[in-house]
Amino acid sequence: MATLSLLSTTISWTQVSPSGLTSTGSALNAPSWPKTFDRNGTHVIVYQPQLKAWQRYRMLVADTAISISQPGQKPVLGVISWRADTITDVSARTVYVKNIQVLNSRFPSLSPPQEAGMQERVSQIYPTMTFTIGLPRMIASLEKANTPVRSIDSGTQVPTILVSMVPAIVLFVDGKSVLAPIQGTTLQYVVNTNWDLFYDHSDYYLLAGKTWLTSKELPGPWSATLKLPADISKLPPHQNWDDVLKAVPAVPGNAPKVLFTQTPAELLVFKGKPIYERIPGTSLSYAANTESSVFLHQPDNTLYVLISGRWFKAASPRWPMDQCQ
Repeated sequence: MATLSLLSTTISWTQVSPSGLTSTGSALNAPSWPKTFDRNGTHVIVYQPQLKAWQRYRMLVADTAISISQPGQKPVLGVISWRADTITDVSARTVYVKNIQVLNSRFPSLSPPQEAGMQERVSQIYPTMTFTIGLPRMIASLEKANTPVRSIDSGTQVPTILVSMVPAIVLFVDGKSVLAPIQGTTLQYVVNTNWDLFYDHSDYYLLAGKTWLTSKELPGPWSATLKLPADISKLPPHQNWDDVLKAVPAVPGNAPKVLFTQTPAELLVFKGKPIYERIPGTSLSYAANTESSVFLHQPDNTLYVLISGRWFKAASPRWPMDQCQ
């Protein structure tokens, strides 16, 4: 069942295979995250990787939020950039990750000497780990990173599909938010998301492009803001905060709608209510006011959507117009 955002009902989507056969599916499945490891008295929690590239479907490059703790000590949160070899089992829809090489690691809550010590420890511990990533989730993540993956068959899992009639973004936080303090500031940042997302006392601050938004809760409502915490300008340079510092102070801008999810999702954005135009010589119409591939088959009023190189259909002739407010 693919759930549409902001809707009171759901639409059952079915994947359409190239041979014309169909099969039903549910939301993207993958091995459980976060994962835990114990190495030489050190307890490690690894969160869902944020994938950046999959070179020739063999070499994976990613960022991962990580928590490291030793007996009697508080956990230390950080982000690791790494690359690794992969083996894909298409039939099991699983990607095996091995031979991990740490490229760099960042622990903003630590002082420079403490961070250097933690980086050395991570470079020894992290390469000893192996884990798996669900192939459907892999493809969904890489699609957002503009990495071509269409030659890989991801199986029959149907992703969650979010729909908006105005400019929007998907704020994906992988499960419960994990907050890490930033050294020398009152700020915390959410490590298990690929957005620049901060928390200060009682408010969240999200940088979307060049526009800042704020909310009391992650699900929203979110609104544009020109007032930022003073400590935003104190973020340490050269620790992946350079783009954030360039956006300080906040400037007026068009704030997108924020659709919050704790599971991977796809986004369809229309410019207002969908406008369908006939394709001459066929029984199809296409949605003219979206950059997504959305088609309506007139004889049976079936919708077809192309997402991440896969076709899905739904028997809902007025979707999503009958859901608009």
